[in-house]
Amino acid sequence: MLLALGACGGHDFDGTYQGDVLRVDQGSGDGVTRPEEWIIDVQARTLHRTRGSEACDLDLEGPDCSQGCYNKVVLAGQACTIDGQTLILQSGLLESQSSDIPDGGIRITMTWGASANGEAEIVDTGLLGQQD
Repeated sequence: MLLALGACGGHDFDGTYQGDVLRVDQGSGDGVTRPEEWIIDVQARTLHRTRGSEACDLDLEGPDCSQGCYNKVVLAGQACTIDGQTLILQSGLLESQSSDIPDGGIRITMTWGASANGEAEIVDTGLLGQQD
């Protein structure tokens, strides 16, 4: 279900999304794909992410559309446990419009490191389909 956002048009990211996300270790180049579930609440500006036994709550940008109205930024500087280590989100973007994104779906790109400004250690990418 796509809903227009009032001020700028765009995609309503609210809801539950599921799909396979590729996690690539930037040091070794090794990648592992696993199913993830994301629950997004735009009003509360929150995202709850689950990957196997990992769970992480993240804050989304406010009502402004800094990356356009078909994208949503996950605020950098937040910590999560990723593969057993605490990492800091360096950048996070949810995209809703591209030829390879299914209707109602989103593409996610999340870059994680030991610090907000250091080298990237983990990059997660994937397409998630909306479940509700």
